[in-house]
Amino acid sequence: PAEHRSEGKFLSISLHCSRRRPSKTRPNRRRLREAAAFPLIDDVTPKLTGNRWQADSAKLKAGDPHFAWAMTIQTSMRVYRFTVTDAAGARTEMLHVVGYPDFIKSMMRKKWGEKY
Repeated sequence: PAEHRSEGKFLSISLHCSRRRPSKTRPNRRRLREAAAFPLIDDVTPKLTGNRWQADSAKLKAGDPHFAWAMTIQTSMRVYRFTVTDAAGARTEMLHVVGYPDFIKSMMRKKWGEKY
C-alpha cells in the first residue's frame, strides 16, 4: 500500500509491504507513465522489522514535471509498478492502480498554493 503526504509545496510517497517468511529483499517502486517510468523508491539495503519493510520517497517539489497531472481538473489514474527482488534474485512485480478524483487533486493544489 502507498500513502501520499503533501507537506506545503512538497509531496512524498510512503510505501510498505510485508512477507510471511523473512528474507532479504530489494523493494523498488516506480510510477508508470506514458513515457519512461519514474523511480520513486529503490532501496538497495532494505531493513525488515517483523517481516515488514517501509520507505519514503524523496520529497518532490509541487512544480515537478512528474506531477503535471495533478494540475489538471479531471480525475487522474496513476499506475505504480512495485518490484521486489528477493535474496535468491527472483523478482516479483505488482501493479498498483490509484485513482485521484479532482477533489483530492484540488486539496493537493491548495496545499501547493494554487487557487483552483
